[in-house]
Amino acid sequence: MNENQWEATKMPLIALRGLTVFPQMLLHFDVGRDKSKKALEAAMRTSQSVFLVAQKDLRVDDPKPSDLCKIGTISKIKQMLKLPGGGLRILVEGQVRGRVLDYFQFEPFVEVVVQPIPPVENRASDEKKIPLLRLVRELFEEYARIGNQIDPHHVMEVLSNDDPGFLADYIAQNIQIETKDKQSILDELRPLKRLEKIAFLLTRETEILSAEIEIQQKVRERLDKNQKEYVLREQLSAIRAELGEKEDTMEEAEVYASKIRALKLPKETETKLLKEASRLSRMSSHSAETALLRTYLDTVLDLPWNKRTKDRLDLARVEKSLNADHYGLEKIKERILEFIAVKALAPDVKNQILCLVGPPGVGKSSVGLSIAKAMGRKIARV
Repeated sequence: MNENQWEATKMPLIALRGLTVFPQMLLHFDVGRDKSKKALEAAMRTSQSVFLVAQKDLRVDDPKPSDLCKIGTISKIKQMLKLPGGGLRILVEGQVRGRVLDYFQFEPFVEVVVQPIPPVENRASDEKKIPLLRLVRELFEEYARIGNQIDPHHVMEVLSNDDPGFLADYIAQNIQIETKDKQSILDELRPLKRLEKIAFLLTRETEILSAEIEIQQKVRERLDKNQKEYVLREQLSAIRAELGEKEDTMEEAEVYASKIRALKLPKETETKLLKEASRLSRMSSHSAETALLRTYLDTVLDLPWNKRTKDRLDLARVEKSLNADHYGLEKIKERILEFIAVKALAPDVKNQILCLVGPPGVGKSSVGLSIAKAMGRKIARV
């Protein structure tokens, strides 16, 4: 910039989505919006200077002044290439921070009057500056080591520079942080304050990176273990097939099928259980679903299918059993005795069911046990 570099200047504006350009930094990016392309063409015809400013909401396609950040960067276009499809790829170099004073035009591109912002001189004492510089360098080294995505050249640039303002801008340009965080660094004009913000951001991002890497490692270990088990099971299955041996689950399925047929179950029930046994034969013997299916079949087969006990419909015996085991509950006892009396008088009446409802611990199960004991009926708690 010339000797009049700090005077307000008219130049084209380009709104950036998800990008922030800092002074003294080089950056490549693609341009696709018509207004931005026309702004570049206008800049190339004049001083090649353009004002780059981030927009607040990336979803806005045609940002208005209220959609743009207050401070941006006056930049020089160093290179421009046309891309297939009509887009442009440019290389820019940030010059100085700038603030929009007025909007000169909005069509066919945005042109603004920009006030360059002179760098604020760092007047902090070495007692304040040196410890902060040392801290930021250590944090950046740690960030670069954990993330493993920082070019060694960038690390050396940070380690060899003592300018707090430049250091803050350089790190902000080269680390993966949100646009709003980069903009907060661009908005801060005091060099040491910028460096303090960078220290905070580096600390936060290093902790996030460490947590992400730990999670990824755990997931990778779990996947590796599962993959290893899968390969071994497949190899074992292939070996058994070569030897003419059956899988464990195939033998189990045959045993279950034999037990199911031996029970002489209703057709619908038998078909359902045989289908589940067949499904078991196709499953791995070590999977969690296999264990659940085994438990299901075992429970169903343990039920007393086709076994009945003859009820003793002796009202006096039932009443005596209920009174011996339970104090009070008069209405419940009366309803139970009424139910048994009806059953004794009309045994052919179907679909008679008593339902005992209440919170845990009020005696529902014990009442059922008393009835079963008095009637000589087998009972099981499931």
